[in-house]
Amino acid sequence: MSSKYGDLYSETSYQVYHANYARNAKAIGVLWAIFTVCFAIINIVAFVQPQWLGDTLLSPGTGHFGLYKYCRWTGMGTELSCDGTLSDFSTIPSHAFRASTVFIGISALIILVCIVCMILFFFLHPATVYQICGWLQAFSALLMFLGVVIYPSGWDHPVVRSVCGNDAVKYYPGGCSVRWAYILAILGMFDAIVLAALAFVLGTRYIRLSETMVTTSRAPSVYKGDINSAYTGTGIPADAQSVVSKRSMNLQPVLYPPGHDHADHPGKMSEFTARRDRSIGKPQTPRLHDRNDHFHL
Repeated sequence: MSSKYGDLYSETSYQVYHANYARNAKAIGVLWAIFTVCFAIINIVAFVQPQWLGDTLLSPGTGHFGLYKYCRWTGMGTELSCDGTLSDFSTIPSHAFRASTVFIGISALIILVCIVCMILFFFLHPATVYQICGWLQAFSALLMFLGVVIYPSGWDHPVVRSVCGNDAVKYYPGGCSVRWAYILAILGMFDAIVLAALAFVLGTRYIRLSETMVTTSRAPSVYKGDINSAYTGTGIPADAQSVVSKRSMNLQPVLYPPGHDHADHPGKMSEFTARRDRSIGKPQTPRLHDRNDHFHL
């Protein structure tokens, strides 16, 4: 019996844990979705802004560079002249800049697809959706990492040197410095890594909890063989009636002489009746009977 109650306690504990975890997982899932949208915004802003590299007070020229677009002062007028478009990759000055443009652009598209895939929460199991989004976020983080790492290898291009100086080489900007868009891309990369790890953790926990609930639901009931499987004619549930019947087994039977009424033999009344009569002040006059009397239930 102890093992049966242990199984019931284990099943109840898993049910309570599953309910608490499901409630907390929803809150964590909402935060995960919000930060995924924030990462998508970071990715898009870093992709379109030409503020990855720019001039400083020590640089010989004036200008700033992005992934595919760059602006510099040509010596005519007071405004910067910007070049480079996505429709014509030949306008992008460096091969490294072109590669970074492709990687960061695909990363932005993938994270947008991940946001669209969140609609699948209404149709599929949460674990499946978390796994899909986790892989998309991991792939997006990988592409952003490649774009961030490859971009500095194009700093030795003549167009970059015209602004940053001749001492600008690969992975050294010379008289220029990195700007906020490049730093934003680095932060977005780490954000994507954390979001992907969180998605995998949430998906794995959902799978384990589902398997645990299936296993515990197949365990035998603690009342198996002890109660009826339906309600009885008295209107009392089977489990309640079983408990009442078990308790009634400990009651002592009341014995009466054959052929005599209960009122004629107050000495043989049930203990409950005797106590009731004493509680209302009725005197008791027990009578003795012959030992040869035969008693029956």
